[in-house]
Parts: sequence; C-alpha cells; structure tokens
Amino acid sequence: MEIKVKPKKIFKTKLFQNETKVYFSKAFINLFKKYRLKPAKGGRIFEEKVRSGEIRGEDLPDMSYPMHILNGIIPSLKVLENKWLNKGLINENNEDEDIKMLLKCLLIAFTFHDINKLHNEIDLKTSVEKYFEEDLKDLEIELNEEEKEIVKYLVLATEERTRFIIPDDKLPTRRGLNRLIKDDLIEIIHLADSISIPIGEYNDLLKIWRKLRNYVDVNVFYFDEIPYEVLARFIVERLRESVDCHVISPRGFIYEGNLEIDEDYLIKSFEEFLYRNIEKMVEVNRDKAQLDIFRFIDISEENVLKLIEKIISNFGFEYFYRGISSDEEIRDALTKEFEGFDDEEKKRFAILTFLYKLTGNESRKKEVNKLKSKFNDKYFKTNDETFGLDRKIVEKINSSKDNALKKYLHLYIATKKGFDEKEMLADLITLLNENYGGSERANLKEIINELLGYAYLNGKKIKDIKFEDIGSKKNMCSLCGRETKTVAIANLCFGFKPRGFTNRTVVSLGNTQKNICSVCLTEITFRKLIFGKKENVQAVYIDAYDYFVPLMEENLTKYVESVGEKLGNLMNDAKSFISAVYGFNVKKEEQLSPFLMGFVDISKQIEFIRFYKRILDFVYETGFKIYLTYPFNPDKAKRETIIFDYAPKSFKKLEWDKVRIDEIEKIRDEFELLWRLGYTLKGGSKSDNYMISLFNDYADNPMAFYFYLFKLDYPHSFAEKYNLNLINQRIGVEKMNIIEKLADIASDIEWAKGSASSKTSMIRESLEVLKTGVKRGYGDEEIKSMMAGMLYRKYPYPSKKEKIEEFCKVVYDELFKGLWNDKLPSKKELRYWIYAFAFHYDAKSREKRSARTNQEETQ
Repeated sequence: MEIKVKPKKIFKTKLFQNETKVYFSKAFINLFKKYRLKPAKGGRIFEEKVRSGEIRGEDLPDMSYPMHILNGIIPSLKVLENKWLNKGLINENNEDEDIKMLLKCLLIAFTFHDINKLHNEIDLKTSVEKYFEEDLKDLEIELNEEEKEIVKYLVLATEERTRFIIPDDKLPTRRGLNRLIKDDLIEIIHLADSISIPIGEYNDLLKIWRKLRNYVDVNVFYFDEIPYEVLARFIVERLRESVDCHVISPRGFIYEGNLEIDEDYLIKSFEEFLYRNIEKMVEVNRDKAQLDIFRFIDISEENVLKLIEKIISNFGFEYFYRGISSDEEIRDALTKEFEGFDDEEKKRFAILTFLYKLTGNESRKKEVNKLKSKFNDKYFKTNDETFGLDRKIVEKINSSKDNALKKYLHLYIATKKGFDEKEMLADLITLLNENYGGSERANLKEIINELLGYAYLNGKKIKDIKFEDIGSKKNMCSLCGRETKTVAIANLCFGFKPRGFTNRTVVSLGNTQKNICSVCLTEITFRKLIFGKKENVQAVYIDAYDYFVPLMEENLTKYVESVGEKLGNLMNDAKSFISAVYGFNVKKEEQLSPFLMGFVDISKQIEFIRFYKRILDFVYETGFKIYLTYPFNPDKAKRETIIFDYAPKSFKKLEWDKVRIDEIEKIRDEFELLWRLGYTLKGGSKSDNYMISLFNDYADNPMAFYFYLFKLDYPHSFAEKYNLNLINQRIGVEKMNIIEKLADIASDIEWAKGSASSKTSMIRESLEVLKTGVKRGYGDEEIKSMMAGMLYRKYPYPSKKEKIEEFCKVVYDELFKGLWNDKLPSKKELRYWIYAFAFHYDAKSREKRSARTNQEETQ
C-alpha cells in the first residue's frame, strides 16, 4: 500500500506556520519515537490510584501521550492565532521575536504539561524538578534560561495545586509579555488539555465542540449509532472536503463555515466510486455476465455505453473474449477476427455480449430467461453465413461440446450482421430492467436520505429516521430485519453466506434462501469493493489517533514522512489484513485520513496467530488502536488499544483480546518468545501444528512452555538468547518458588546429566511414588518415607540423605498438600511440572558445575 498526503494549510499566519513546522519536524517526532506507547492518563498505575481514591481522575480510554499532545494543541493554536490576530499582536506576515518566543514556549509547555505521567510519577512539581532538563536533552529541545522559566511556569500552571509555585516575578515583563502568558497561554493550555479526550460516544465530540465554540464559531456534523460504517465514513469523507476542519473523527468533524449537504453530489460520488471499481462490479466470462453496477446506477443508454467505454479503456477490448478455447487453432482464428473489429463493431459486440450472457438474479430468473430466449431468437440464430471466418473453424466449433465456445461464434456472426445499435441498446435496457428492476434496485437517493437520518448537526438531527416494517420470516433482511424481497445470492454477499441455515430453520421457514435490503446491500457492496471478496472475514478498524486535525501541510512534511513511511512499510508487509485506506481509493490529490479499515481472513488458528503477530508489531511501531470485530459490527469506542471481539479461546485465556497501551511491549515480548520457540521446534509443514499446540497448551498452563522448550536439542541455548522472566511471571511466583526450590535441592543431591530422561527422573519417579501412596491411602509420613527410600536407592550417598529428605518434604508438604490442595493434577499437567523442574534442575546444575570449575581454576 502507498500512503499519499495532500499538503493542507491550516494556519493563517507565517508565524504559526513556521513555529509549528520547527516543533513538528523535530520535538514532536522525538516525542512520538520515545513515548508512542506511553498512556496519556498514566496507565494502570494511575487507574488503580483513581479507583482507590488516592488521586482524582477519570478511567478514560487509552490515548497515547503524543496523540494527546497532537489532538489538543492544533485546535487550540487555531484559537490562539485568531485571538492574537483580533488583538493586533500578529498579522499574516510579521515575525515578532517576542511573540514567536511565547508560541515556542507554549508548544514545549504543552508537550511537558503531564511530565509526571511520562515518568510514572504522581507529583507534577517533583517531576519538573527531576526530569525537565533531562527530557529537553532527550527530545533535542533547545531553550534559553528565560524560555525554561516560562515553560516551567506554564507546565505547573496546568494544575491548580501547583498553579502558584513559580512566582510571577520570574516572567518577562517587557511589552506586557507576563500578561499574555497569564491571560492567554495558560488558558490555551487548559483548553488543549480539556478537548484532547478520546472520542468514545459521539457525545464526546459534542463536548469538544461546546468548548471550542466558546472561542471560535464552529459547527459539528456527526453520525451517531449508525450500523452502516463504510457508508457513513464515505459521506463524512466527501462532506468535509469543502470545509475548514478543526477536528475529524471516523464519523464526524468539527468545522468552520457553512456545510452544504448536496445529495446530488453524494449520489455522483457514490456512482464514481462504483465506476472506479468497475472490475468488481462487472464480471464477464465465457458463460455469463454479471452487471451488478446496474443495481445502483440508472439503467440508460448513456450509462450502458459509459460502462462499455470504461471496460475497454481499463482492460482492453480483449476483456470481452478472454479464454475463448484451449484449442489453439480455434483461439487464434477467433482472436484474429475480434482484433480486426473497428470501434463500432467492438461496441456492438459488447452490447450483444451483455444481451446473450446476462445472469438472471435469483428472484427474477424465470422472467429474465424468458426474455433472453426471445432475444436469442432475434440476434443469435445461426445461418450459413460465416462472414469471412474459415468454414472449417466454424464446423469445428459447431461440432464441439463446448457451449461457451459456440457463444463466441454466435456473437461474432451477430456482430457482423450489423444490427441497429439503438435497437440493441433498447433490448438490453429492457433485459436489465427486468433483471435489476423493482426490489433488485438500490435507489441511491433514498439510501443517502436514510443514512442522513442518522446524522446530527450541532446536536440536532438532520432528518428523521425512516423506520421500516420488520419483514416476515421469508422476506426479512438477514442483516437488519426489515422487509425485502432481494435474494442474497453468492455474488452479493460479503462477510456472511447466502445460505447456511440449519435443517430446522429451513423446515420452519419453508425457505432455503436469505434476503437482503437495499441499504445493507449497498453497505456490503462498498465493503466488497474496498476489501475484496472473501467469506471468512473479520472487520479490522484502525484508529491512527482518537481524533485528528488534518495537519498534512507542508510544514509538517517531515513528521508525515517519518510516521507515514513506517506506516506504509507496515501496511505493505501486512497486506493480508489491511487493504485500503479509509479515504476510499486514495488518489494523489487527496489527503491521508487517519482512520483505516481492513478485513482479515483468520478462519484458521495459525492465520490468527500470524495476524496477531503483525498487529503487535504494527501497534508497537505506531501506537494506533486496533479493533477486530464481526463483519457488520460498527466501529465502537475502544477503551483499550487492542480489542478483539473475536479471538481463539487461548488468546482470551491469556487476556490478549483486550490490551492497554502500556502493556503492548510486554505482551509483544511474551508473544515473541512463543513465536520463536514454535518455529525453532520443527521446520516445514509441521511448524504450524507445533505453533498451534504451543499457544493452546501455554494458555491452559504456562508451564507448558518448558515442556516444548525441552523438545529442542539445546534448550538452554534458546533460553540464553531470550529473557524467560515473562514466562515465569505468567506461571506465577508461588509455583516458580517451588520449582526453583526443588531444582536447587536436586542439584545438591546430584548434578543433572545429559539425557532428558535423567533430568526428569528425580521428580518423575518421586511423583509416581506419591501417586501410588495417595491411591492406596497411606499416611503423610509413610508416603514421604516411600519417596525418600526410592531416592536413597537411586542416589546411595550418605552425605545426601538430609537433602533427599528435604526434597521429599517439599514435594509432599509444599507442592501436594499446599499448592495442589491434596489433589493430584492431570497427567498432562504433571508432565508440565516435570519438564519445568527438569529445565531449572539442569540450569542449577550448570550453575554449580561452573562455580566449581571456577573455584578449582583459582586455587
């Protein structure tokens, strides 16, 4: 995928353009690189303190710290620019050094206004004292002493409890700069902080609008609770082209000026989008022709000819005669004739192809076939005239059992007969109306009106929603329930199957088909055009940011290139789950929109695992939010950075289906350990099976990791490359303490030897004795004595007697009686305990062997 952006000027003055250019080309990029996974609200540490009442605050959805800065500062800077223009402090071209210095300080101050959150501290004043100078250096920000004092003053002024820590006499008084700092800059920082909230419900967009309109005359357009996600986004994208936006979101925007909702323009945009994707709206093969574009556009001579012109322009005239025959002689002869057609003959051939091959829709098949039969008699009855085609070729075609090949011959002869174009077009339109008329047609004007029934302008509905009756069981839309008679045949479906009822449903309905209404059909068609046609898919919504100001202007090119190039590379590397930008076929002159959508086929677990790896890498690099859901669920508020409505049971057990932004790195590292172990185990076709088993078993019991690790020839070589602390954390402190304690005692009894069997034998055989003793109902001391007796015989060293007894005591008292609560685990779980012990037993033995060697070498 290629990401393209259009520079867009958002500031009126050179001062604001130039100063933001400096900030975004350096300081913000460095902030993004370092803190892209830092939560703006402090993450789980702060959430716990909020819940406990230790500090005040809200349990807000995730928002990364850099995006909190970005989302708040741009709309607020536009407010400040207007304010200073009205005061006469600035004009379009001046570069006043003092005002420039204040603007620079404002940008840096808002960057650090939550400096305590960057360092997981509670107290803002302490954080400024400890980290301010260090952070300036890290982000390569240069400030003189006066600027530092102003920035610190503004940072501390963002909280009431630290508002007066720095005295006002530290501020510069020349030209009343201190008053501008106190009256304007503090106010702008508070505004930026208050409006930079994640948009959850669209009431949040209204909250931002209400705060902004106290300073500037802005309006808000948005869709609320609309099930037609793609169509809503399409309309938002088209409408915001003509206004100056302060804030945009996937389903709404805040803007200056007057918004004209031109329904004719929207209809034209819909149609142009369909024509841009003509290869998916029209399909002509050897046997059939599907012209579903006429479900949406007017059936007229003009549109039929336009369709033919676009097909020939996009794909060449050969589109109409692909795959003539496998017989080389016939193929070459017909191809030569077709290539010799003039423009009028090409047009006639295309019209006749549609007439001859049009596929009848399910509900109209009988009527369409009757009409086609009439036109076949009119146009395609063969005679002795071959119009220059070698008679031997004609005879060879006629004697063939290939009916599709015979159609090419009939089309050739009909084209050469020179039927009147107007008459053919009239017959084709009659046929198209029979096939796509009535319930099979989607009236775009009515659909757009219905969609606008979900839209609001400044908090008031634009139109009333037209509620349709719920259909009977036989005539109910499969997706929304309204009454419809349009049959959901295979080529109309996306994300659901046209059939697939249970036997009980078939009997109770007396029906084996599903129906779909025109609005749902349009939504499906747009999704299919953007994302391709697959059955087993999940919807992927990606919010680059919670909301975003279109700051793709030339002074931010470096930022765009830095983030955009990385995003583009990630997209190219993950084509299986991202196939389109929300901007709908983004063209060179269009700007990148930060809200992305895609679809992924993850019907197999190994596909999901690979997909999840790419998601973790993607989020790690960008900090963007990911929402995976079922195909027709709309985008929703994302409290966490990763939310999967669909995930295998193993991922839900591991709690990887909902991940906060400050957990991304940890989970990515843990996943990477499993991923690398899975592909180290076996190469070739068996890798997938090992990978699936590893993830499932690990989710059931994290100690399974050591069982799989022990399958490697050199498990410790693998372990030395990676930090297994995350695995041990997942297992839990209590279990790991017992494992390591047993391993330590065992290595004092005897160092582990080379084979896997010898490394597991001590614990394995002890557990067998334990199992026998428990089964026979022996007492506690008797079972420990039985275990010890078995180990005495195996390790007949008098000096090790105490260690053997200690080992047995830990196995019985701490493991069986304590952790297992007098119940033996399953055979599978026991195996995991055995191999977890074996790994650590071997590790302890290596450690003690190495210490002995070092001691001997130093003596």
